Amino acid sequence: MKLIFAGDISTHHAKEIKGKAAEAALAELKPILDTADYRLVNQENVLCKEGVGYAIAKSGPNLRGDEENIDLLKAGGFDCAILANNHFGDFHHAAALATIDLLDRNGFAHIGGGKDLASAYAAVTYEKDGLRVAFIAVCENEFGGATKTTPGAAAYDLRLLADRIAEEKEKADLVIVVFHGGNEYNPLPAPRARDRYRLILDLGADALIGGHTHCMQGYEFYKGKPIVYSLGNFFFPWPNTPAQSGWNFGYMAELTLEKGAQAKIALHPYRLTESNTLHLLTGEDKEKVLAYIEKISAPIADMDELHKYFDAWCLGSGVSYAQHLVYTKDYEKSGHDYETLQNVSKVRNLFTCESHNYLLTNLLRMEHENRFDEAKAYQEKLSALQKMPLSGDTAGGVYNKIL
Repeated sequence: MKLIFAGDISTHHAKEIKGKAAEAALAELKPILDTADYRLVNQENVLCKEGVGYAIAKSGPNLRGDEENIDLLKAGGFDCAILANNHFGDFHHAAALATIDLLDRNGFAHIGGGKDLASAYAAVTYEKDGLRVAFIAVCENEFGGATKTTPGAAAYDLRLLADRIAEEKEKADLVIVVFHGGNEYNPLPAPRARDRYRLILDLGADALIGGHTHCMQGYEFYKGKPIVYSLGNFFFPWPNTPAQSGWNFGYMAELTLEKGAQAKIALHPYRLTESNTLHLLTGEDKEKVLAYIEKISAPIADMDELHKYFDAWCLGSGVSYAQHLVYTKDYEKSGHDYETLQNVSKVRNLFTCESHNYLLTNLLRMEHENRFDEAKAYQEKLSALQKMPLSGDTAGGVYNKIL
């Protein structure tokens, strides 16, 4: 069985990508996508008409695409839309439900989002030649998470995820978890992310595919099982992003599965062009990017080294997060206006989002333990890892500005 996983789709700034434009956007990748038995992609924004739902108060932008942007999923021949992300709830319950309805009407399976928590955590299964695989998707605890009675994304809960893995293992040969999380623009996973993903495999998952960081991260095999830490963006146009920035690079992960054998993995890198089409990298360009992915994968095996890089990341980007640590007595009342809720959201997200929480706690621990000198020494090394091999631009841009 051959599976292909693709990263984040957002048409918030490219709503014209529909019909023939959608086909053109994915034309170079289509031959590879066509070789797979089953294809999954992260649908990062809701797909619904203007006026459906309303923008929630949150930290970060509210993303919405048009219904017709579903043509991207059609053009890629995707089978399953992943909804476990930090934007599925951006326009409240009505927009989330409208997106689910649109996917259902167009014959797409979906995981990681639902009308309530149980349906958001429900698995989708695919079977071929007697091999049955179950897919579960979760995301970090930012905004728009489902509850027992309301729609939203499958916000990460270790106990609930462990139970779902165990339940699916009783019915399926393999269980694959898709996890949306991590520190944006960081080409290396945080030490705690490595621990979390490996733990999920220890709990019974047979592979884990990560995303969310807006730049590529590496991969590893843990006890013979693959972990892809971040695929990077798939189709995610954003204004004023340099063409050669890591924001515009990503890779599809192809898993080949066979009963009784270790999963095989192949990577298919690409970049988003100025004309909003995905260009499949081939030849020397492909080899350079694959070598880059191996380079950013190497530190994952050494936890001490990963900690040093993470300290450098916290030192460089921590201020932009920590500056939101402001809490006033005015927050302790009901009926806030939208602007106040936005301010509260920035504080809340520092604590409830696992990656933001870890960044801040590690930064404060560095302060207490006087670890800044060593962290400064690793900043240059981290900056070098951000540089894409096809240009001199940085992988994320935002980190470079802070640094």
